[in-house]
Amino acid sequence: MTNELTTGRKIRPVSVDDGVFATGRLVSDGGTTRFDAVADGLYDQFIRDAGGISVATDLPPDLASEDVVTVQGIWTGESIRNTRVVDLVAPISMPARLGDGIDPDIVPAGRLARNEILAPTVLGLTQELNDETLLFYCAHKITDGWFGIACVTDSGPVEQALRPILRDALAVVEVDWTPHDLRLLDGCFEESDFADGLLSFGKFMHPAGQFTAYALVRIITPEMASTLSPVDPNAIVLTSWIQKT
Repeated sequence: MTNELTTGRKIRPVSVDDGVFATGRLVSDGGTTRFDAVADGLYDQFIRDAGGISVATDLPPDLASEDVVTVQGIWTGESIRNTRVVDLVAPISMPARLGDGIDPDIVPAGRLARNEILAPTVLGLTQELNDETLLFYCAHKITDGWFGIACVTDSGPVEQALRPILRDALAVVEVDWTPHDLRLLDGCFEESDFADGLLSFGKFMHPAGQFTAYALVRIITPEMASTLSPVDPNAIVLTSWIQKT
């Protein structure tokens, strides 16, 4: 078992009577034992900011401790039964972002000063480009200087607008999803019943230069998977605390 940072193509919804696992802390609660979520880094902060999430188990209260453990069992729809402690699985964590590193395959040959990458002329052109074409533009620095990264749905108009100015200090990364997919995700997670189980939702630039959405949820239900089905499956990195075995 490993915690998955999944795209929609790998979404595995959890139904009643499915085997599940999660990583956290066992907490005694009035004669019963609950399992509190933990995560790494920002995802742990998001869980704490949400007031924490937990699930009931059928483990004895004397197993409660401050240790981080992984449990496995059967999902009832509200709790985990036949719960047992298994080998530790690393807590869930935020997907890698551009600030954590960059895929060397997208690094262009040229470098410019930051103020050239973000010059008013350049930013003006990015504003003029149809938002159905340019998903995101940013400046990025590595050890030997700055360059621009454009995540696009159609490279032609972006190349025509920006390449004459930025020359070989521009990386253009084309993706299959569109702003429509990202708007659908906004609706799914910010305006639907899923908001109750949502711990974090946002958008980020992947180290490969892809502008995509991410969501951290308590559990992926069949209803959630069905609602997400119209969205391009690679438009989101979806992580759940409780996962299917």
